Amino acid sequence: GGPNDPIDSVSLHGSGFVVEGGFLGIASEPANSPAVFDGSSWHPARPGGLGVVCCPTTLSTYDGDLLISSNNSSLEAPSTTAAHGVARFTPSGWQGLSGGLHGGEVNELLEHGGVLYVQGEFEHTGGVQGWPSVPLPGWATWDGNQWASWTPPPTGSFGETYYLGIQAGDVTVGGSAWDFGQYELMARWDGSTWSSFPPGSPLTGGYVTDAVEFD
Repeated sequence: GGPNDPIDSVSLHGSGFVVEGGFLGIASEPANSPAVFDGSSWHPARPGGLGVVCCPTTLSTYDGDLLISSNNSSLEAPSTTAAHGVARFTPSGWQGLSGGLHGGEVNELLEHGGVLYVQGEFEHTGGVQGWPSVPLPGWATWDGNQWASWTPPPTGSFGETYYLGIQAGDVTVGGSAWDFGQYELMARWDGSTWSSFPPGSPLTGGYVTDAVEFD
């Protein structure tokens, strides 16, 4: 059987996969979001019965660990985890990421080259449990230890991005022409600068919500 409400995001994890959405049960099991399928059965991704997510938005991984983001600045984890905006599922349980992200929702997560790229409507990191508050308006990276600013596309907005992925070996974002200005519907980040994608023939009109690279 399937979930009793829509699934919004899916991520491979270990020998199975994880889904998140608005469901409270899946395959007749009380596995409310997020839920893990281990190859034979479903169960909640909530070790020790700890609550994790209010209003999940997306799933990803970092260094083999599951990540989940929320459109609520607090992910209902114990206060000792400082899990705000993004939480990491480690063998010892859920953890926060260096003070977390605050002031708005996290829309997209992507690991590439040992760096976590994050886009959303958040305003700053830290400001809790000894972590310094640093302005990060909507675009940020995390290297496993600390947050840093990520330069947004020139003339782009700080609004919602519908797609964040890898194309031709580089981080690529997708949205609407209003979001990315001169780059139309998609923009590509090579680690230091932005450019149009696909090169020389940018997509125009409408918006981009997803993309996949294949040979």
